[in-house]
Amino acid sequence: MSPAIIVIIEKEGKILLARHANRNTDIYTCLAGYLEPGESAKECVIREVKEEVGLEIQNIQFQKTQSWPFPDQFIIGFSAQWKSGEIILQREELEDAKWFDPDNLPNIPKPGSVAWDLINLFIKKK
Repeated sequence: MSPAIIVIIEKEGKILLARHANRNTDIYTCLAGYLEPGESAKECVIREVKEEVGLEIQNIQFQKTQSWPFPDQFIIGFSAQWKSGEIILQREELEDAKWFDPDNLPNIPKPGSVAWDLINLFIKKK
């Protein structure tokens, strides 16, 4: 089983969602990635966000976990706040990333996924 993180990031009442370059290209979702050996889940969140979109984050909080059978993942969900930086895409991973108002979301993952839960957790807080 491969441990992975997924994170929803908030900035000024909006959330960061991204469209992947090579999979699920019809939806916008949270940033995610696999833990490296010896890395904590929070360290992975910080690294993945920096690598994929070039942003600094703060107030990282655990939200939930979920096992995912394809391809044998254990996903650890987090929320975080934007700290600084402008979006700079890692083109090998992402096609696009934008800040979205919760009242004007693009096509997002379906219910039953951690990404859907994290997005809806944010919407319910507003």
